[in-house]
Amino acid sequence: SWYMGLPSPYWNESHARFRAAIRKFVDEEITPFVHEWDENRKLSSDILRKFAQAGFLPGIVGGG
Repeated sequence: SWYMGLPSPYWNESHARFRAAIRKFVDEEITPFVHEWDENRKLSSDILRKFAQAGFLPGIVGGG
């Protein structure tokens, strides 16, 4: 419903900003390299650092 513009008691503008930030990060830092990582069967050694710098790492490894 929220994606269709209907009101939601759970989703608000902060969710839209977070979703846009994640999408931008994925488009810039992950999507261009997916094929290479798949072929090498290994992620980039600095992708976790980039996640941390963007503030997304706790969502991947859990909060402390």
